[in-house]
Amino acid sequence: MKYKIEIEGGFSGIPKKLTGKMSIDSEKSGQLIRILRKPVPQIQNAGRDMYIYKIALKEGSQKVQAEFTDRSLPTELRSLIDDIKNNTQD
Repeated sequence: MKYKIEIEGGFSGIPKKLTGKMSIDSEKSGQLIRILRKPVPQIQNAGRDMYIYKIALKEGSQKVQAEFTDRSLPTELRSLIDDIKNNTQD
């Protein structure tokens, strides 16, 4: 699965981009794609220190993307971001 994640906002305001590929089983891949296809609540007044997450995933011919705030980011996507951060060396 290919991913592109942009994280903006926060106290420092320094954006972070995560891009790459990862091996993931088809069940988990399908779950993440379904989550990104669900309607996301509109971002209203995200707050001064709140993070904005722009997430795009591509698996085969399926490509999905969505935008979340700290409040709306699903647990599964938060775990995915944490896994990617933990396995990425700066």
